[in-house]
Amino acid sequence: MFLEDKLTYLGIDNLPAVSTLSDANINRNSEVFACIYKQLHEYYKDVTNPVECSFL
Repeated sequence: MFLEDKLTYLGIDNLPAVSTLSDANINRNSEVFACIYKQLHEYYKDVTNPVECSFL
């Protein structure tokens, strides 16, 4: 994978298989993602406010 060379300086020799992460996310309750989204939205809300566009 393209990240393996970039992560070796952190002591990470090999990455978990993509299917492992995918399987974990499939079995994860959607509330986990909702909670993460809400926290990110709250943290970045001032940066991500919509900007009025003159072409609209």
